[in-house]
Amino acid sequence: MQKFIALLLSLVMLLSLAACGGTESTEVEIDTTTATGIGTDLQWDGSLPLTDEATDNVITIGLRPSANVLDYETNEFTLWLEEQTGLDLQFVQFSGNAKDASTQVSLMIAGGEKLPDILMGFNGIGKAVAKEYGRDGYFANMAGYFATDAYYMTEALHTYYPEEADFELISEQLMITILDPISQGIYNYPVLYQNPADNLLAQMWINQVWLDNLGLTAPTTVEELYDVLVAFRDNDPNGNGRKDEIPMVGRDGATAQDLVGWIINAFLYYNPTYKFNVENGKIYTPYDQDEYRQALIYMKKLVDEKLLDPMTWTMSNAELQTLINPLEDFTVGVITGSADERFETDHESIHQYVPLAPLADATGKGGYGAQRLDTIHYYTFITTDCDNPRQAFRFLDFLCSQEAYLRGRWGVEGVNWDYADETNTLPGAGGGEARLIIHGDDAFMGINNQNWHAQQSICSGAYWQYALDLSDGSWKATMYNKLNQQKENYAAAGQPEELVYNLPRNDAEEEIFQEHNSDLNSFVATARANFCTGITNPENDTDWQAYLNDLYAMGYQESWIDVAQGGYDRTH
Repeated sequence: MQKFIALLLSLVMLLSLAACGGTESTEVEIDTTTATGIGTDLQWDGSLPLTDEATDNVITIGLRPSANVLDYETNEFTLWLEEQTGLDLQFVQFSGNAKDASTQVSLMIAGGEKLPDILMGFNGIGKAVAKEYGRDGYFANMAGYFATDAYYMTEALHTYYPEEADFELISEQLMITILDPISQGIYNYPVLYQNPADNLLAQMWINQVWLDNLGLTAPTTVEELYDVLVAFRDNDPNGNGRKDEIPMVGRDGATAQDLVGWIINAFLYYNPTYKFNVENGKIYTPYDQDEYRQALIYMKKLVDEKLLDPMTWTMSNAELQTLINPLEDFTVGVITGSADERFETDHESIHQYVPLAPLADATGKGGYGAQRLDTIHYYTFITTDCDNPRQAFRFLDFLCSQEAYLRGRWGVEGVNWDYADETNTLPGAGGGEARLIIHGDDAFMGINNQNWHAQQSICSGAYWQYALDLSDGSWKATMYNKLNQQKENYAAAGQPEELVYNLPRNDAEEEIFQEHNSDLNSFVATARANFCTGITNPENDTDWQAYLNDLYAMGYQESWIDVAQGGYDRTH
């Protein structure tokens, strides 16, 4: 697979050059270092320290400080990293939220100010802007280092994805995600977090007490869901004598809480993270399919009959949080959200609600439990003001090492945690093997000086599970048991045999994709909301055809379908 990635990225580069008549598509001078995959030509064995006689071995790190860190300079994690690497770590702190910090970076660039060697955790700098900074010469091109110096990243990926097919897939997706198709440069060090529960399209919850009060069972089909929601609406399931029940409410498109997407998957496979489906080698999206239209018709019926609250398209996370953790009577029958965020600690809500599995196939093309790949974050950069970018890269790579990850996440071995051994009889919190025993409070969550309270590497909450008694009935055990049930429900529902994730684009494809992508995303989201809430009618042929006409007039075929088909054909 490493050879496949190298060939894939080389092909993308050649096609990019061919599309521009053999010349680069930008006037700036591009670093000719190109990506050939992760760890394909390792020239570093991970040995420490990282000191270099040719430099002063100072690494400046720009970051937004965590309120939980007392002092970065004297932080135990900082001191340990300096001891291991031999580097002198110095910090430049940026103020405000993510957007504020990214604005400060842009002002420094505009004013010709020197940037820190590393910008760490700048999630306000989006992919497009970061790639522009790279092409314009402000962010270092790290492409070649991923082949020669990603020792610990390669080791971590093999550890967290022991099956060769999984390793190949995530390695390919990492490279496709971070590669700039215009310059062939890579300007960020990716942060990848592996936690399968976060990847579920929607963690759906149904009020078990209401089901019991009405003598019902959890629905498994769209027809059964309709009947249960009608009963919730009409039969006072909370028993307070008031018609205050909201049968179902959620979100459209939000991570781990996409109620709308959960319903659509009963009609056909729908994964908005990646957009594209494939059948017999042909790329398509759900947005112009008849089964998608049927899903919209179904949801409009639910909204019309006051079974699905239209606040689903406007409600904030905080408002949903209040609904599911009420001060008095529970008023919601079906709701969505991540268990560890939605249910407030020690609130009765964790016992009131139970997982609701993906619905069965309603059309012959549905019945799926859509999931994302593990999250690839795009917010850590080496700047061209860094005198020794290879040294900086190796420092970032060292953060992927087992010991650096465990110290950065859990604190000090023997103090905050220990490795689980054969004497441990408890399972891991995520339902898998327990590899850690945690002592006392989570060092990552409290105010202290033990770590940076930020994840900046290739890391895995799924692999490094800590021992937890899941049978004691506590709030935490109940939450994890139900979270594990959500994962099992999605595994049982499954996904299509062939999935399309991120596809590579050459520079010509990138240009046309970016020209229309944002407008198309906005259009399909708005049109879906309008259809479901009755502003337009998905059953009306005139309204549906007008939607399709607008979709295609906005560049749907050429910028989404044709571009994706090109990337798919080259890689398959």
